[in-house]
Amino acid sequence: MNKGTEIFASKHSKKILTAHITGIEERSFNEKPTDCAIIQDFDGYKIILPSFVMNVREDRSVLRSLVGSEIDFIVVGIQEDEKIAVASRLAAMEIKRKADLIKHEASETISCRVVAIGASDIVVEFMGLETKINKKEVDYGYIKDLRKYAQVGDRIQAKILEIDAENQILQLSMKALKPSPIEIVEKNYPKNSEHAGKIVNIENFGIFIELQQGIVILCPPPNWANFNPNIGDTYLVRIKRIDRERERVSGTLVRLIKTTTI
Repeated sequence: MNKGTEIFASKHSKKILTAHITGIEERSFNEKPTDCAIIQDFDGYKIILPSFVMNVREDRSVLRSLVGSEIDFIVVGIQEDEKIAVASRLAAMEIKRKADLIKHEASETISCRVVAIGASDIVVEFMGLETKINKKEVDYGYIKDLRKYAQVGDRIQAKILEIDAENQILQLSMKALKPSPIEIVEKNYPKNSEHAGKIVNIENFGIFIELQQGIVILCPPPNWANFNPNIGDTYLVRIKRIDRERERVSGTLVRLIKTTTI
């Protein structure tokens, strides 16, 4: 079945279609200017999705963040002479939630679709339900930029921590699919041992140092005269505390080994 035929099948039988959003434009709906997501060429048809059927806040900046995302939709209207089809993402999501979400349960590993990336969350869609994966559930240690882990339009693997289809609750974790670094720390970085590591981030409350094997530890700023740390500087660090429950490691700076600014 070609895409042109699929458009009519979607209109008449609520067949769910999938494509990537390619842009945004303003259209009039109910005599009101409305921002719309656009799929520019679906076998010759322009697909128009008004913001009020996109399951997002009606704000152009929100739609803008979805450009490039793969979405599901159902065609609700066709203008054959202009080769335009009006579609609803909301309707497609509702069908998938009712038909498919109930088939899944906690502890499963799933593939979900990335629809947006914020400062502290990755927004994904799975079986018609959107949810946020907080950076604390993306990976262990310090995360500076979530775009290192996913891009809009990607499909990523995650583990279901909690699911309630009836109440539309879905909690996911990416880091649950990875081995805990605490075991590596306890084996190779025992308490009071000292190791070289590089600064990967500097905050008011502390300095993040990355050791070998990707282990990141938090050290308080030392009371040293003329202490001027820089990203990339190498320091000797003493391991002070290993918190298995919170999966965190803390330490203290011992001395500067190598600076990036000379």
